[in-house]
Amino acid sequence: MSDLRAARVYDWDDETATLLTQCSLYGLRAGRINVIVDDPQTGAYTPVGEEHLVQTALEAIRILAFWDQDKSKTVPSMHCRFIPNRRKLHMEIIRKNVHDRFGGQASPGDVAPYVLVPGNKQRVEQFAAQWEKSRLIADHYEFILYSGEYAGFPISACSTGIGGTSVAIAIEQLAELGAQTFLTRRCH
Repeated sequence: MSDLRAARVYDWDDETATLLTQCSLYGLRAGRINVIVDDPQTGAYTPVGEEHLVQTALEAIRILAFWDQDKSKTVPSMHCRFIPNRRKLHMEIIRKNVHDRFGGQASPGDVAPYVLVPGNKQRVEQFAAQWEKSRLIADHYEFILYSGEYAGFPISACSTGIGGTSVAIAIEQLAELGAQTFLTRRCH
């Protein structure tokens, strides 16, 4: 650990690495929001950061959805045809490897194009509580999946559990069900 700090590496996690790598391979979008929830002076946890995290993640999804909506009006049609063809190729790869759709509880159309993917179930419920509309889609092992509407845009949130393997399972299932943009979070 001291070698990493000497190299000025202060944060790492295999969950985000899995998310970013897998989405890149499948031609999907992914990102991570970092929020400081520890007091920098004392190192003590401050719950105020948790609410800020929820609001920041929801605002990021709203902005992405707005940009995508606006882009669809201005991007030349030739360019628009190219992107779905690439996605179709990646989706065929995903379908060959997909798991069981959250214990058979989720179906195509249940998942929005924009998905928040925190690790634990409680954070998913925090996100869903802030939406105008929300409904529970699935609750299977470490995965809980909600879909709904936020600021007029469709949105989903799904817990990923712990570790890269669990994240990979969730991303494959969500992508097969229609997700296109993933956003995770990290608290410090």
